[in-house]
Amino acid sequence: ISLNGGCSTIPTTTGNNAIGLNSWQHIATTINSDTVRIYVNGILSNTFTGVSFNTTNSLTAYFGKFLNPNNASQKYHLKGYLDEMAIWGRKLTDQEIYTLVYGTSSAPSIPSTVPMSGLIGYWPFDGNANDLSVNQNHGTVSGAVLSNDRNGAALKSYYFDGIDDLITVPTLNFPVGGTARTFAFWVNYSSSIQPSPFNDMSSALSYGAVSANCTQMSVLLTNNGKI
Repeated sequence: ISLNGGCSTIPTTTGNNAIGLNSWQHIATTINSDTVRIYVNGILSNTFTGVSFNTTNSLTAYFGKFLNPNNASQKYHLKGYLDEMAIWGRKLTDQEIYTLVYGTSSAPSIPSTVPMSGLIGYWPFDGNANDLSVNQNHGTVSGAVLSNDRNGAALKSYYFDGIDDLITVPTLNFPVGGTARTFAFWVNYSSSIQPSPFNDMSSALSYGAVSANCTQMSVLLTNNGKI
C-alpha cells in the first residue's frame, strides 16, 4: 500500500509486506498525529513515525480510482473487488481492527463488529453503494458491477475492471487537515498492471485536493505487491 496524504511534508508512506493476488484480504490504515499504522488481515504489519499529513479539503471521494495531479493520464484504476469500505474520524485500536476481521455479528445493518464511535462512512456494498452511517454519503456507481463477497454471497461486493470503473462518493464530515483517521476495507486484488504503461498502482480510495503540489488523500496498492 502506498498512502498519500494530500499536502504533506512526507507525502507517501509504503509498507513492506506482500499481499497475494486473487484472494480476499482485509486492509486497514490508521493515522494519528505523526504516526501511520498499516494492518493486514487484522494484524499490525508496519508502523511509520515522523509523517505529516494535511488533507486540505474533502472534495469528492472515489473508490477504485486516484487522480495524479501531475499527469492526467494516470488515474490508477483498481482491477479487482472491494467490499465493506469504512472510514472513521479517529484512530481505531488494534483490538477494534482485529474484531473487524475476525468478529461475528448477526446485525441486519451495520454489524456490531464495526465501531460506531467516530464512524464517518460505512459502505457494505450489499446490493448497492449506499453509506449506512448517519452521514449517508451514498455512492454513485460508474461501471463497477456487483459480485460475490469473500463468503460467496451474491451481489455483496463490487468488481472494478481496472480501466474506467469507479464509485463516486460525497464527503460530508470526511477527515481533513492533520486529524486522526482510519480507513478499512476488504480487497481481492487481481492486478496492478494497467492498460497504460504509466499506471503501475491501483487505488482503493481517494479524496481531497488535486493540484500541482497537493495529491489526494489516498490508499494505493503498489505494483510490487507490497503494502
